[in-house]
Amino acid sequence: DKSGLESSDLNEMVNNVRQDKTPYLMTAGHCITNAIDAPSLLICFNYESPYCGFGRTSLNGYADQTLAGSIFKARSDSLDFALVELETIPPAEFRPFYAGWNNSNTIPTSTFSIHHPLGDVKKVSVDQNAPTVDSFSPDFLTNGFWKIGTWEIGTTEDGSSGGPLFNEKKLIVGSLTGGNSTCQNPSDDLFAMFNKQWNHYSSPTQQLKTWLDPDNSGMTQIGRASCR
Repeated sequence: DKSGLESSDLNEMVNNVRQDKTPYLMTAGHCITNAIDAPSLLICFNYESPYCGFGRTSLNGYADQTLAGSIFKARSDSLDFALVELETIPPAEFRPFYAGWNNSNTIPTSTFSIHHPLGDVKKVSVDQNAPTVDSFSPDFLTNGFWKIGTWEIGTTEDGSSGGPLFNEKKLIVGSLTGGNSTCQNPSDDLFAMFNKQWNHYSSPTQQLKTWLDPDNSGMTQIGRASCR
């Protein structure tokens, strides 16, 4: 896996069909092993640099925009996700974004991921090609993962777990479980499929649908929301 942090990485806040800004946060299941872990989460906002690339002055963004505590909602080992609700609504000055998603099985034409490798400031990795459908290991759902062949821009590392995979329309389609990608060889990362996490399992504590579509609208995608 690509875990390595006790607090949340980017590990996305997600929008719901009601668009009422319920502060749901999604991460990798192996980062929150059970409901007991949820209250101890520390979530950081805006830990990012205004600069990109090499040769720039190192600025690490905010380190004091944090919230503590969450309430467990759902989790799956074999689909490696966990969903919690923050105990505190993020204030507007934190500029929270609630990411949109697509729960269909449509294969994206290209993807990108936002994450915090090795606990560093926010990074973006880009795959300009379509992912393939693959399996992670016998302990996980067969053919329940998007496989990134090669990142054309960036890579992931330990600490990137739970980082969202976005499609070409900037909608979540998966979350990082792990893989072999490094700076030297930015290839072969596996993201658990959002469309499987949605309702592959019927129990509300093992799926996203109950929480992100509480009125059973049947919507297959929804855009992002922000508090700006």
